[in-house]
Amino acid sequence: MNPYLPFKIFMILFFFLLSLFGYAQNETPKDSILNTLKEVVVAQNKKTFTNTNGNIKVDVANSIYNSIPNTVD
Repeated sequence: MNPYLPFKIFMILFFFLLSLFGYAQNETPKDSILNTLKEVVVAQNKKTFTNTNGNIKVDVANSIYNSIPNTVD
């Protein structure tokens, strides 16, 4: 029998138990429950171009096209 066998088994068990303490640290989980929202804003932009029955309608009230002085341009 190897005279170092009990020492090797002891060292393996010692390092195994030591590794258990390393993984036993307290960490706060980072999940979505902890990140609560205080306010939600829902915004909708009106479409500039709409197509109804083959007719294309351009809404220039809130678009870049409202600065054009002439409709032909």
